[in-house]
Amino acid sequence: MAIPGLNSPLRVSIRILCIFALVPFFLGCQSKTDLLSLKFDQDVSKLFKGDKQLKSGRDIFFGLRGYIDDEPNHYSIDGIKISSYTHPNSEAHNKLLIYINGEASYLGFKYSSVNQEESRGIIDDLKTKYPKFQKVAARGDGESFIWDVPALQAWVIFYQRNQTANDGKKFFESNFIVVKKGTRIANSDDPNGMNIYDYYSNTMDPELLK
Repeated sequence: MAIPGLNSPLRVSIRILCIFALVPFFLGCQSKTDLLSLKFDQDVSKLFKGDKQLKSGRDIFFGLRGYIDDEPNHYSIDGIKISSYTHPNSEAHNKLLIYINGEASYLGFKYSSVNQEESRGIIDDLKTKYPKFQKVAARGDGESFIWDVPALQAWVIFYQRNQTANDGKKFFESNFIVVKKGTRIANSDDPNGMNIYDYYSNTMDPELLK
């Protein structure tokens, strides 16, 4: 119904203003890629085609190649939003490493977070959703757990590292790893090579991850 005294150009202007006012709301409601729901062996160029921040990288501890995103604002882990964050008085920041097999096949991910509240939310969620896990001795470096999750056909690893800010205050870097079950160190195809689950749960001393 037209409002008496409101001419057509003014009505159009009001509509345009309303549309622009709603744009931030709709952008904020856009869904983020849930890393925990991604299927292995898919083409990473299609899975992450909207991420312009990716650059080549490597997980030096497990020898896995992939792509790093230092501003992971487009993702979530089991519905928990992750984002770019730098710890106060420190250069330590959140980062995401996408593991690949060969040139473009998705193998899993490693998310490193220095946001203490965010990290606690993710680990609490994982421990609730997947209550069967093995605790690994962390030797004072926070907590460390490993899961074998048949429903995901994945191994899930969580470990923390002590970090020190410029003002001397301690904080944790929390690392969340999800990798395709059966993956070996350095993604080796040697059937006698040690797989990541056995390497971490039986022989990996978290002190070596510093």
